[in-house]
Amino acid sequence: MSGKLVEFYKLDDGRLQIMLTREGRDELNSDEFTYPDFEEMIEWQLCNGWEFIWPEEIGALTDAPILSDAAERDDKGVLTSVGRVYWYPQYQVHNPVEELDRRVSIYFQEVD
Repeated sequence: MSGKLVEFYKLDDGRLQIMLTREGRDELNSDEFTYPDFEEMIEWQLCNGWEFIWPEEIGALTDAPILSDAAERDDKGVLTSVGRVYWYPQYQVHNPVEELDRRVSIYFQEVD
């Protein structure tokens, strides 16, 4: 996979919309396609300011994927502060990549 497969949009209602790009749609519709994991789909964002936050790092009682673009870590990688985070509440019943394929966009909920 290469390129930007999804776009991130912070919405006024506190949600993070993750929407397929044309390249992402082409990738999902490719004859050679096998579903990537979610981390592969958002690789561009993870290399450009966003990161996964482990639930135990912030005391969250979930296994849902959690993302933030407002996290700070020390030189050992320990989370020292975090602003807003966004989590995927449907994680137990919906695979985010399959949902992107079906619906073109998914939503993560904001948590302060």
